[in-house]
Amino acid sequence: MGMSLCRADPGCELYLSIDADAALTNPRTLMELIRQNRPIVAPLLSRPGKLWSNFWGSLGPDGFYARSEDYVDIVQGRRRGVWNVPYISHVYLVGGSVLRGSLGGQRLFSQEDTDPDMAWCRAARERVRPPSPP
Repeated sequence: MGMSLCRADPGCELYLSIDADAALTNPRTLMELIRQNRPIVAPLLSRPGKLWSNFWGSLGPDGFYARSEDYVDIVQGRRRGVWNVPYISHVYLVGGSVLRGSLGGQRLFSQEDTDPDMAWCRAARERVRPPSPP
């Protein structure tokens, strides 16, 4: 519903989605996400002492989770940066123009035989192209 409201408002520049069970502890997170100037961007969320995060570094042949080579280093903070990943959840920032453009259609969260989060990420992978490297 929030995405639909942003999509309908030409003045909506950015849409932030944050799940109720997510916690951003760095007060600069939103500004850092905006500064990245990406169509879709998400901060890394992790659980201290666990290898859990809000992203998947790779997909297996079945279209579900596969651990990327650098996943552990990223989650444990030994590798930092911005990467194109196939799955994000819990917190993400989407450009309003993207919601009115390539993600303007319906059915972003529904596809046969998959959960809403997987459907959203698949739609984003298929419809939104990451910016070219400098």
